[in-house]
Amino acid sequence: MASTPGDLPTSILVQCRPCINASCPHNNYLTVSRTGLIKLSHGDRLPEEVPPDESCSLDVADQGPQTLERVGEIMGLTRERVRQIEVKILAKLRAVIELREGDKSAWHD
Repeated sequence: MASTPGDLPTSILVQCRPCINASCPHNNYLTVSRTGLIKLSHGDRLPEEVPPDESCSLDVADQGPQTLERVGEIMGLTRERVRQIEVKILAKLRAVIELREGDKSAWHD
C-alpha cells in the first residue's frame, strides 16, 4: 500500500524536500485545472532543475511575504495575473468569513 504525506512522520517529510514529484499537490512544477488542462510553470526546465526554493509552495510560504512579481516568476504567471488571482481569493475568503459570522449570529438570536 502506498503511503501519503499524511502517513509519514514529519522527520521523513523534511528529508524528502525539495520534492521532485510533480504530482505532489504542493509542487510548483505544474498545475492541473478543473477542466484537466495541464500547465507547466517551468516549461523550459525539468522538475529537478527547478531551484529548491521555488519547487514547493510550502517552501515558498516559509520564506514569508512575496511580491506579486516574485510569485509570478515562481508560478510562471504575469504580475497582473497574480494580482487578479489574489483579488479573487480574497473575495472568496471574505465571503466565507461573512457566512461564518452569519451562522454565529443565527445561533444567538
